[in-house]
Amino acid sequence: MTTIQRPYSLYQKQEIQQAISAYDVIQQMEKSLKTESKLETEEVTITQNSIKDSAADVRLNYVSLETMRDELRDEILSIERAIMQRHNQQAQKLAAKEEAQQKQRAELYQQLEALKTSQSSKEKFQESTRAHQEKTSRLQQEIEQLKSQRTNQQIPSIATQEREVTQASIADLSRQETKITQLQSKIFQLKTMKARQLNTNEVLVHQLTALQETHQSLQVKQRYCAAQTALYTNKMRQKEAQRDETRADYQEIQTNANDLISAKRGYLEEIANEIDQYATAQLDEIKENFRQQLITNQQRLDESLANVRSSNARALENLEEKRRNYYEQVKASRQTQLKQVEEILDDYWRYVNEGTFRIFNTKQQEYLYAADYEPFDDDRRRVFTWRPGNPVNQGDWKLEQSSSGTFCILNKKQGEYLYAADYKPFDDDRRQVFTWRPGNSVNQGDWKLIPLGNNEYRIFNTYQREYLYAGDYKPFDDDRRRVFTWRPGNPIIQGDWKIIKIA
Repeated sequence: MTTIQRPYSLYQKQEIQQAISAYDVIQQMEKSLKTESKLETEEVTITQNSIKDSAADVRLNYVSLETMRDELRDEILSIERAIMQRHNQQAQKLAAKEEAQQKQRAELYQQLEALKTSQSSKEKFQESTRAHQEKTSRLQQEIEQLKSQRTNQQIPSIATQEREVTQASIADLSRQETKITQLQSKIFQLKTMKARQLNTNEVLVHQLTALQETHQSLQVKQRYCAAQTALYTNKMRQKEAQRDETRADYQEIQTNANDLISAKRGYLEEIANEIDQYATAQLDEIKENFRQQLITNQQRLDESLANVRSSNARALENLEEKRRNYYEQVKASRQTQLKQVEEILDDYWRYVNEGTFRIFNTKQQEYLYAADYEPFDDDRRRVFTWRPGNPVNQGDWKLEQSSSGTFCILNKKQGEYLYAADYKPFDDDRRQVFTWRPGNSVNQGDWKLIPLGNNEYRIFNTYQREYLYAGDYKPFDDDRRRVFTWRPGNPIIQGDWKIIKIA
């Protein structure tokens, strides 16, 4: 770390920068060689990958040919299956139609038998109605005969009532009355039976009309069934003809399919053989091309690797030679630089430790000094800046550098070291600065000079971690300004100093 201005530092910096630039050039050359070798290896890998891709394409072509052959075989099998399925479906349809026709025939026969039974029941009912009507007519005739007999018997009985009143006539009359009552009861029974018969006749008439209607509907159905049977027979004949035609067509289709299958099998076998021959020829050709390409690529790879090795060997030889030359140059330059550094250090040591300096505050434009006026106590001497602005004898200082790079600042007039005291700080922000009157160096007197450029510095106390400054606050008097260290620890404007060599 630069502490003060050095006379030979520029030359040293130039030499170091040249060495760094040469080392950077060598590193760039190494990087370029590494990138070239990487590119060549990448090219080799790309060629190997292209060879692998071509081999994979050959395998894919062979696999595609095998899949085509399998697809053709599957197509032939699917055609055969479709023909067999079609044949089975047609046979099933014909069998189903025959079953349906048989069912329709059985239903028609049942309907005809039902019609026959209904006609016979109708004839029986008509005969029973005729017999009943005859019975009713006979009963009416008997009733009329009985009435006529009764009237005929009453007239003579009335005419001869006075003459022929005997017990026999009375008995006859009683018998006749009993017969009449019996006949009346029979008539009543016959009337009730007739009423019942009439009711039954009405029911039978209604049933007869219903049977006639059903007979008519059955006749219509019979005609419809006859027409349907005729149509069905015609359809059956047509279907039998169609079935014969379909059988002939199916036989023809089957023969054609067998011919087609046999022809297709032969054709497909020829195609498969040709495909196999073509595929094997293509595969052999591709294998040969691949082998030749592999040989050529291997030759190219060997040549490129040989070129890379030779170029790498040449580059390494050149690099090694450049390194040797550079290290020789560096050794020579280091020896010269070490001599120059020793000379510079000697000059610097003499410049620092044997020189006399004045410390000037650039903000206040005043010199730092250790006052004879009113010492603080027996061990501590007050330190001010001289407000009139001119240099004074008490303001000559020596800088003593330690091995750690810090400085002890010694006042030549007083023979005392500058330090930032722990004893009685001025306030919370300001620490008092004295010179130690016993004359020995103290820990609080280690200072670091921080360059700001233009021969200006900040003076930093390493023990207190505070900056030295000339305060605006409460000057001691009109000629003397108090000097403190700033306890908050940050740099301030009043802490910029110039270190001026006077001897």
